[in-house]
Amino acid sequence: MRYILGLDIGTRFVGVCLFDVSEQREVESYCYPRTDNQALSGVMELLGRFSETDIVVGLPFGSDGEPSKQGDDVLKFSRRLFRRVSNRIFVVDESFSTLETEEALGINSSHERQRRKKSGEVDIGSAVRIVERFRAGPPLYKSYPLEQFLSPDE
Repeated sequence: MRYILGLDIGTRFVGVCLFDVSEQREVESYCYPRTDNQALSGVMELLGRFSETDIVVGLPFGSDGEPSKQGDDVLKFSRRLFRRVSNRIFVVDESFSTLETEEALGINSSHERQRRKKSGEVDIGSAVRIVERFRAGPPLYKSYPLEQFLSPDE
């Protein structure tokens, strides 16, 4: 693996962070709208340019250690991606990544929060945090193969 592609899958946007493992730096970051398959197409285009890539999807977990209800949409998008690629796909807990991103960006008002969410800046920042969590690994953050969350026939 040479790259890690972090995905923050939201309801309106997918934040994307491409990290070069050998150079230890972020290479590219994007925010794709979820409409008309733009997000899936954008991710597929990136994977076409950067073939040696592991994919890391942020999935919100509840206090019981299970994916939260919000995670259903994340898993639906991830399944669609899984059916189209041969890359390894991992899941990492993204709980509070949006809050961490907002704090790092210095967002301190609801107006500022809305403006930055509309621009996709928060989604990109959350994708960066997803990559950071994957790289930090246990005991801080555990990652799981996506297949663990799929039914046997997928």
